[in-house]
Amino acid sequence: MTDSILNWMDIARKASDKRKAEGLTIEALAAMSGVSRPTVIALEKGSTKISLNKALSILSALGLAVSSAKADRLEDFYRLADRRERALNAELKSPLGDYLQHGNVDYVCVLVPTDPSSFRPVKWQEGLDILSKAQLNLTGLPPFAVDSNAADKPTRNAAKIIEAWSFSSQREASRRQRRNHYWMASGEGQFFLRSQLDEDSSEILAPRTVFDIAIPIWRLGELLLTMRSIANVWPSQPFSHVEVRLHYVGLSGRILKPWSSPLEIADFPLPMRSNSHRRFVTRKILLSDIDVRLDEVVHDILAPFYSAFDFAQIPIETVSLQLNRLRNAAKARRITPSPLPCSGV
Repeated sequence: MTDSILNWMDIARKASDKRKAEGLTIEALAAMSGVSRPTVIALEKGSTKISLNKALSILSALGLAVSSAKADRLEDFYRLADRRERALNAELKSPLGDYLQHGNVDYVCVLVPTDPSSFRPVKWQEGLDILSKAQLNLTGLPPFAVDSNAADKPTRNAAKIIEAWSFSSQREASRRQRRNHYWMASGEGQFFLRSQLDEDSSEILAPRTVFDIAIPIWRLGELLLTMRSIANVWPSQPFSHVEVRLHYVGLSGRILKPWSSPLEIADFPLPMRSNSHRRFVTRKILLSDIDVRLDEVVHDILAPFYSAFDFAQIPIETVSLQLNRLRNAAKARRITPSPLPCSGV
């Protein structure tokens, strides 16, 4: 019994040390873990009264543990995609140099089958067809785009996984925003997207100076709607949930500001500077919630990232305003991204 208590106290100490080393507040770690502030405090004090699931959620958010077999599926695919992107980036050598040198955002999505025992993965061509049918293109820079351009065209790598790596040259910048990214998709409903931050691809802003308020809302909203669309066109519609991990790197030194929507978010208190280099959040979401409460889902996922900037709290009304702009942009493109039929729930 004594050994067990000592081991638990050692875990509590490591959790506290890791949180502080990452520059995370107790509130931020609680939000990342999906638990309350008192729960984080209890863990760091070595309390044995908190539930094992909550303790594992906190440790998993800190990278000290993996909370479940389902989390393994997301974590394993994340590691695979990360290694592949790094190797490919070194091999292809973007004309812009290291396109992630100032920071990046990673999105990892894993669709969860209602009945894993009867789930059937799709093959290469079927996977491409699904992505093509599911593509919404709400912003002009869609995730997992199946593009006919030679530079962007998806290919099949040695692991028989679909991937695409693209960059925009300085010449192309006059015609479109430079946004460099890599994505990977598996036939088992696993998706990874690593992208240069939009703020760093602008010719107006100096790199690594700004974290925009509105852009993360648009990008995450489009990603979740795309996941919903993929689940909807997948043969036999077998999915009920999607696990999402959002990971921002390169936040330190940036100032939070309404760069892309200065008039709509004009009364936001400034300046607010990031107090940490990176943050990530993992959530499991009902696909039906993307249909009926997208604003709340996006707000919940992004709150920990905004709080990195002097504990900023973005009102849900701001999220709703930006998602309405996304929907209106979609209508202007003659696209209707939602509501999508609910399946497998």
